[in-house]
Amino acid sequence: MDISRSEKFIEGRVSLQTFRSDIDFYYLQARTKYGMLGVKVWIEKGILYNKASAASTKKISL
Repeated sequence: MDISRSEKFIEGRVSLQTFRSDIDFYYLQARTKYGMLGVKVWIEKGILYNKASAASTKKISL
């Protein structure tokens, strides 16, 4: 019987060194009959160079 175990699955890469990256983060805990299960997900959507120009681009494109 395991007391505690940690596993990782990593696909791709996420740059965490810049504040300009558009990164979504989600964390979820699930309670099972064997204990707690936690999942963390980071999704990098790219680098935002200028938020004002990105917003105006979204308004123009249809």
